[in-house]
Amino acid sequence: MRISNPLEQVAPAPLCVRMFGTLSVTRNGSAVELPPSRKVRALLAYLALAAHPVSRSRLCEVLGDVPNDPRGELRWCLSKLRAVLDEPGHNRLSARNELISLDLEDCMVDALQVEAAIRNGLTVCWNVRKSMRCARSSSAIS
Repeated sequence: MRISNPLEQVAPAPLCVRMFGTLSVTRNGSAVELPPSRKVRALLAYLALAAHPVSRSRLCEVLGDVPNDPRGELRWCLSKLRAVLDEPGHNRLSARNELISLDLEDCMVDALQVEAAIRNGLTVCWNVRKSMRCARSSSAIS
């Protein structure tokens, strides 16, 4: 049986989204140029962190004050995101009816990794605390 070494080199995810520090995207280890639009960048971050598909109307609210044509602004932002995220044969940005989502199945998103580590760490801590309480209780009985 082989035990994995956490320090071993792991093949990079095909797409990496880094939100800590300056927002950046890399594909197969190479930097992908992001559009300069702050709204496109905010939309990328919002969709990457969304646990479920998000409605177009909600995204129009998030994008803010575009009084004339908020849905047109959203369409423009989504087209810019497609250019960054989609790959030949793999559309990562899904716009079905009223719902928008990202397919990040084989991607690395640093904020999601930290969230998962915290969640797992808290679970481990909770189990350790619970077992310590049980150990104290059983030692008090004997």
